[in-house]
Amino acid sequence: MDENKIMKTFPSEVQSVKCLCFNNDSSLIAVFGLDDHGRTKAIIYDIASIHHGKDPVLVARQLTDFDVI
Repeated sequence: MDENKIMKTFPSEVQSVKCLCFNNDSSLIAVFGLDDHGRTKAIIYDIASIHHGKDPVLVARQLTDFDVI
């Protein structure tokens, strides 16, 4: 597989992405950033199925007024 190929794009609920993290086998991605009210938002997607042309699956989301990034 070509490592430089864009496999999938999808909209995020985060207005301003501050950090992206993958788990060890790259099946999950965590997106940290700010929502449209300036609160920190963390979203976790299951991205294992994008290799088969499917969309990412939302696993969890959390909002906080505290800066965690």
